[in-house]
Amino acid sequence: MMAEASSTTKINGTFITNGDLNNTNVMRQVEKISVDPEFSHKSLAIHPSDDDAELRAKYRPFLLDERTTQQDWISRLELSTVTKMAQHDLSSTGQRLQILVLYGSLRQCSYSKLLAYETARILFRLGCDVRVYNPESLPVKDDNPPLTCQSPGTT
Repeated sequence: MMAEASSTTKINGTFITNGDLNNTNVMRQVEKISVDPEFSHKSLAIHPSDDDAELRAKYRPFLLDERTTQQDWISRLELSTVTKMAQHDLSSTGQRLQILVLYGSLRQCSYSKLLAYETARILFRLGCDVRVYNPESLPVKDDNPPLTCQSPGTT
């Protein structure tokens, strides 16, 4: 059985791509986004002098020192389009978007926690009021009840 669909042919359940290994004939059209130099590499982050020090210490553990921040990969991200949108929203509403970032791992160095921090840093750069909740104070579920409860001879 042979069926033809554009440049791809199917023979006995196997697709033959006729040289189009990346299947580019089904790709969506991509538009190049123009970079606005006014917003290129701009940060809308809350300045330390405008932020509550206690809140910053407790809920913003993802923040790095100024020198590291300037050399960090997040400061080099090209976010001019979304920064422009965030600036417009901030000026029209007068409020920052509030984001609570959660992670579930209690390990000191987990990928979940690191990813949560990186995400928080990007959102913070875009002017969001980001807070990260540390789950250490939550009770841990004990899946192993005491043996006395499981013993058939106990009353």
